[in-house]
Amino acid sequence: MELENKNQENLPVKAIRVDTTFSNFPIHNLGKGNQSKLEIIEILETGKKITKWKVSYSSEYGQPHILAYKIDTLIVNKRIDELKSQLLKNISNKKEEEKIRTIRLGSLREIIKELGLSNADTNNVKQALYQNASSFITAKLTYKIKDRTEKTLDFGTTRYGVIFVGETLPDGRKADSVYIVLNEIYLHFLRESQTRPLDYDYLKKLPPTAQRFYELVSPKIYAHLKNKLPCAKLSYSYLCQFSPLTRYFTYDQVKKQMYKIHKPHKDSNYLETVKVTETVDHEQKADWIFSYTAGTKAKEEFKHFQKTAREQKGEQPPKESLAEIFDNRLLDFGSVSDQEPIIKNKPTADLTDEEKGLLTQILEYGVSEPKALDVLKRTKTALERQIMYYPYSTLSQSVNNPAGWILRAIEKDYAPPTSYKKEAEAKKAKIEFENRNKEEQKRLQREEARFEATERKKELAKGKYLSFPKERQDELYKLYYDKITKRDYKPEHLKLTFVQGLLTQQILTEIYLDIAKGKVT
Repeated sequence: MELENKNQENLPVKAIRVDTTFSNFPIHNLGKGNQSKLEIIEILETGKKITKWKVSYSSEYGQPHILAYKIDTLIVNKRIDELKSQLLKNISNKKEEEKIRTIRLGSLREIIKELGLSNADTNNVKQALYQNASSFITAKLTYKIKDRTEKTLDFGTTRYGVIFVGETLPDGRKADSVYIVLNEIYLHFLRESQTRPLDYDYLKKLPPTAQRFYELVSPKIYAHLKNKLPCAKLSYSYLCQFSPLTRYFTYDQVKKQMYKIHKPHKDSNYLETVKVTETVDHEQKADWIFSYTAGTKAKEEFKHFQKTAREQKGEQPPKESLAEIFDNRLLDFGSVSDQEPIIKNKPTADLTDEEKGLLTQILEYGVSEPKALDVLKRTKTALERQIMYYPYSTLSQSVNNPAGWILRAIEKDYAPPTSYKKEAEAKKAKIEFENRNKEEQKRLQREEARFEATERKKELAKGKYLSFPKERQDELYKLYYDKITKRDYKPEHLKLTFVQGLLTQQILTEIYLDIAKGKVT
């Protein structure tokens, strides 16, 4: 199924809200092979490794693949979102609680039709449901609840059980279609976890790896637009770990892999530009940072979600400030005169090109121009450093106020993040290695040139030597024989047969060299 063309007008956004924590972690294998488990390890600043997320699979039903992923993201998540108001109820009555936890998905045929999978059969769907239900998750997570406070969840559980037609539901009814029964830990988590919106229709049209990419990149794109950041960034290693994807270590392979994932999003104009920067991960392995700027589709999606959020909170749309109205009026009447408005004492007039570049960068974080100029004047060096450090800070991924964060970082002149230092050290080591290689190549080239020049001279000298009379050749040979043996050889050495061959070669070489230097005529 093709996505909308870039030039086609964007259709209204149909939102589905998913939790902000579980949805980030992978459960399904979107590749072709199988693996016994899926594991994400967190490396602390101390270097200690802890298991943050692990999914173990049933030996009977196997690992959930693409069909199971589609069922989870397009059917199960949709039903949970539709019943969110019901799920949020805290019921003391056990029977009512069991009823709330029980969610109807539809018949196997209805699920196939809703997914648009005409070639799937009911046995495959049933197997995929069992795979999802039997995937056992053990994890230790920190997440934000609705009041923005943080909680830690250390658990081991499956997310839900599955019940088919004719079986008995927890409240005693007979199942008339496929149902899932949410496990208590998962239900509790869904009740208090923050959620984020996705465009359901867009999600549904994407191929599996591009769909998973959309789930992971959309919060970054949202932050990029909300906070007016220059771009959204994701590392290749992060994408591979959280998708999950096969990770490659040569750019040719990475380029081919990511092209297929990026293409649907560029075709739909969700992404306008994609840039890549080479780096290394914490283990000094080859890695790449992808920088994304939002396209028209992403901007329309953002506006819709912002409007919906305000409506849900009962807020009025933001009004233009007097300054914005004034600026807009100036733009409206801009065609009256081609002359640039005269601004007395323009504060940026005396800035160097380097300072103007720094000013532009700090303004992109949302800092006001007067404050940015003050910071630039007082702490230019710290400003340069913190702008370099910001993309590497783990905190920067969840900052709600980039302007405040960057100003505080400049004021306190934060130390460089570990990942920045490691990358800087790796780059320095790479440059030093390349420089050593260059010097060694130059040295070898010089030696080779000297050798070739010497050999050419020796060949010319050899010709001259052979033109000497036999008596002169013998005289020279004896002269150099006496000189070399006294200098380099002991009497007992001269009794060895192979030494005589070496000696003859040495004598002739020195004669040729001296002829070339003009010492012998």
